[in-house]
Amino acid sequence: MAPRLILFVALFLGILYGNALFAEDTLVTAQGTGRSYRAAVNEALIAALEQQTGFQLSSSQRSQLTASDDAVSLTGDAESEENRQELHDAIQMESKKWSEGRIQGYQVTDSQYDAATGIYTVEVQVSFPGKYVVGNDPDNRRRMAVGSFYMKASTVGIYGASVDTSTWAEMFSNALNVQLTQSRKFTMLDRRFESAVKEELRKMAGENASPADAARLCQRLGTDYLVLGTIMFCDVPVPPVNPYTGKALPVASAPFVDVTYRVILAPTGQLKWSDNIKVDATEFSFTSLADFVAQSAESAAARVADSILSAILPFEVVKAYPDGRVVIGEGGKSLQAGEILGVYLLGEEVFDTRTGEVLDALEERVGMVLIERVTEKLSYGRLVEGDPARLAVGARVRREPSYLLESNPALPQTAPANPSQVRGGTGGGVLLPF
Repeated sequence: MAPRLILFVALFLGILYGNALFAEDTLVTAQGTGRSYRAAVNEALIAALEQQTGFQLSSSQRSQLTASDDAVSLTGDAESEENRQELHDAIQMESKKWSEGRIQGYQVTDSQYDAATGIYTVEVQVSFPGKYVVGNDPDNRRRMAVGSFYMKASTVGIYGASVDTSTWAEMFSNALNVQLTQSRKFTMLDRRFESAVKEELRKMAGENASPADAARLCQRLGTDYLVLGTIMFCDVPVPPVNPYTGKALPVASAPFVDVTYRVILAPTGQLKWSDNIKVDATEFSFTSLADFVAQSAESAAARVADSILSAILPFEVVKAYPDGRVVIGEGGKSLQAGEILGVYLLGEEVFDTRTGEVLDALEERVGMVLIERVTEKLSYGRLVEGDPARLAVGARVRREPSYLLESNPALPQTAPANPSQVRGGTGGGVLLPF
């Protein structure tokens, strides 16, 4: 007997005799009718598949699946048990194929034949693979995937050099995935390497696949939130030169990139959040063109990730100590040692008077926290402004506007940003740092 046939028979017998080959299989009961016994069973299996997946098959899909319904037709209740078992073996193998591995097995729990109408009615109990979980259950978090960002130009000029915009966009997308994944607030789904994932699934469904691996098929997750957007680039000109000294004149601003992003609720297309961030070339100190591209892409990704998290799942205090020390439930690249964040206690909920929707909870600012240490999952800090007695678990933590930090002499002053390394040359030109 072929290895794949052995697998199908083992799955079928496991369901038929109650041997829990896969302990967490999901059982769905459905009913089907048809002018042949085979057609009735197939209709019941299709109904069970639609219940399990939540999607209704189209008429063309149904016609393809039921094309062979009349190939084996059993009349009334006169068929032998042996013939019926052969039919079930054939249906079992076919259903595994057309359901793409979702149907692990089935058992007919009731069957009737109406001689007056010639209609069969069957009830089946269908087994679907149980949820495959490694580590934390992905259903405990909202799912998110970073999609494509559209660009209007293929190249951009940076201090006289031409850069492929797709290179910047790829770095930005990768950095955004890293930022959101390390926040551990979402179950992040990969959309970049789907071909490699599909190839691995193909291997798992091969003839030599074990029953344990077969149970892991068809566990692909659909996303809740899809992050999409557009990227607009501006050429960064070479800084003007002082004709008397030959040195580059300071430039107050050099707009480089404008990212408009959208967070879309994928199942409905509802726009849940949208924002815009701008990146200025004068913000970065760099030694090469590649360094500038990498820095600016990561900076843009960090701002987008921070905006998404603040809007959907803000940072929060998970542990507070009487001496002012706090632990924030956020780590990785979301926060950095040396950052100063505002702490806000939550009050009563506020409702929209027209829709009745909860807008948010009232916030009361109770102080500022200096981040001193960051691990993969947590950040440790201490209160540098405010009363430690007012710290509480569940308080929100967010980045403060720069003017609040700069105008507060009591706060530790962070090191100033490194100045641009674009400088004037001795011959009246401009020396770039790459």
